[in-house]
Amino acid sequence: MIKKAKALTGILISFILGLYSLHAQTLPKNYFSSPVDFRIYLAANFGEIRTNHFHSGLDIKTKGRSGEFIRAAADGYVVRISISPGGFGKAIYINHPNGYTTVYGHLNRFTPDIEKYIKENQYSRKTFRITLFPTSDRFVVKKSQIIGYSGNTGSSTGPHLHFEIRDTGTEHPTNPLLYGFEIPDNIPPVINSIVLYPMGKQSSISEKAIKKKFRATKKDGNYILTNDAIINISGPVGVGIETYDLLNDVRNKCSIYSIELKIDGKRNSYFVFNEFAFSETRYMNSHIDYAERLKSKTTIRKTFVDPNNKLRIYQSVLNRGIFSFNDENVHEISLVVKDSYNNTSTINFRVRSLKPKNKYLVNQDENDYLMIFPFDKENKYGFDGFEINIPSYALYDSLKFKLVIAPKITGTYSKVYYIHNKYVPIQKYSTIRIKPENVPPGLESKLLLAALDDKKELFARGGKWNNGMVEMQTREFGIYLITADTISPNIRPYNFKIGPDLSHLRSLKFTITDNFSGIDKYTGYIDGQWVLFEYDPKKDRLFYTFDEERLERNKEHELILKVSDKKENETVFNMEFYW
Repeated sequence: MIKKAKALTGILISFILGLYSLHAQTLPKNYFSSPVDFRIYLAANFGEIRTNHFHSGLDIKTKGRSGEFIRAAADGYVVRISISPGGFGKAIYINHPNGYTTVYGHLNRFTPDIEKYIKENQYSRKTFRITLFPTSDRFVVKKSQIIGYSGNTGSSTGPHLHFEIRDTGTEHPTNPLLYGFEIPDNIPPVINSIVLYPMGKQSSISEKAIKKKFRATKKDGNYILTNDAIINISGPVGVGIETYDLLNDVRNKCSIYSIELKIDGKRNSYFVFNEFAFSETRYMNSHIDYAERLKSKTTIRKTFVDPNNKLRIYQSVLNRGIFSFNDENVHEISLVVKDSYNNTSTINFRVRSLKPKNKYLVNQDENDYLMIFPFDKENKYGFDGFEINIPSYALYDSLKFKLVIAPKITGTYSKVYYIHNKYVPIQKYSTIRIKPENVPPGLESKLLLAALDDKKELFARGGKWNNGMVEMQTREFGIYLITADTISPNIRPYNFKIGPDLSHLRSLKFTITDNFSGIDKYTGYIDGQWVLFEYDPKKDRLFYTFDEERLERNKEHELILKVSDKKENETVFNMEFYW
């Protein structure tokens, strides 16, 4: 009965994967037109590795400037408008009758009718950050109709358009390069290196129980290892690859589309970037060698799958992509890398499979740990003023948990806790609690957790006072200690000098900064009425554009601007002016 159930499960998985592949093959080619008026050059594509997530669309270059026309990719209606200091900044979402939604992010502004609708709601709710869901008949658009203008708002490092195509029903982002846009690409992916990982107690790579990188060299159109020798390996081993893609006429390193691992000609693992769910995008940290990315800024994609990696990109995986070498034969290994236009690169190399020895040279601290945290169970630990609670399935694999406690640093309020290390990622929020020492009365509300950077300088992590301890939710291991933030933010005029006559200005701009916990809230009033200040955290800029519909001209006015940080330290800027 169990065997029958397993067989049915396998059939069901194959059926689902088949439907998934079919969906990728039947995408509506040439239904969507370009959202820009010029040839598309990409700064980034779908599936690119970002901090804690995959990139969910295309970053289209806008000639290095803001203000370019952005057009609807197809007929539809505006279903969502989002304004935020971070993320996509000013973004618009359009539903289309074919079951897809297009997204346009980092805009500078929208068309006048949409701008008016947004501003009315911002003033009504007294907030800059806002998400709106217009009725389906409010903003009906036609294919190629202007919907806004390119910009650099939100978490953007330069003017460009972030463009997505999502499945409307699931809201999953899909790969826009599969929809027939005219983006020339005849360049195959680049392979820099492969990495072999020992995955068992008796595993080894070149007689050592540590991962090893092998450089790649291009030869006759494909890749081989720079030192094309047979590699001695033993026991269960996983394979990683350092690779990226290039498109015609741009230098930006983009994401590959698929990677297939073959051992002796048989597929061992295969993943492909057709789509993913936002709820699973953080599993990207398990898909890559997370520690290597932090240490060397190198992105290595693993072809094997951690026990708690739930990404849907894996279409075929045998034994989690791990192969056991112990038969004393020579095996052929190949990795086939493709981009979205089927340009292909292959690297081939050989390994000699050896029988495992009893013991290999391992790191000295391999057995230096407190306890094992199983990935599929809730894990709690407490000692010497420290507590941690990690929910089940927050870890990608079971962990040999470590904790080192160091003496208190002058000016702080707890010992220093080295919680495991920052090179192990966490999927779910976990709770850390630390007991403070010698806190002056009344300072409790200003306490927070902090860490030390590479220069041994403090930076804020967050958290708050709760029942005698400082507590925070976090998805990072590393250094934690308690400090306090009692200093209010700083407010400085940016585009004017304080004076009575500001009638020549179109806007009031301020630089706002905070020394530690970070800017949290900002509110501006003119003549006692709330006014719309926009915030750009990239530039520490807060600005108000004079609005003649709401502010009377040729009159004396009073401005009150309040800015507070995340520990409720507040600064008030007051000014009288003529405009």
